[in-house]
Amino acid sequence: MCSNGFSICRNEFPLMLHGSLLLPFETVDNEQSRPEIVVIPSLSQEVYQTAQSGELGGKSHRGLVADLQNGFTPTDDEVVAPYHVYRYQECSKSP
Repeated sequence: MCSNGFSICRNEFPLMLHGSLLLPFETVDNEQSRPEIVVIPSLSQEVYQTAQSGELGGKSHRGLVADLQNGFTPTDDEVVAPYHVYRYQECSKSP
């Protein structure tokens, strides 16, 4: 969600143990004034701090809700915490 053109956009990230986080983000535009990079400054820190409190209570991991590849299962003290900078990719269309 964003405000009326001002830099107060936020994105919601679901957490395994404690609901979700609603965090502000910024986009960095390229030379054509199109968004190229998304920066969510406090994402890693907020996910880590929120996930450290609370018991697993039958959940498979702490941190963000995620589909983990190849059957990976974090240990009880690991947190699935993402990076805080992402680059846009072009959308591809299926044939």
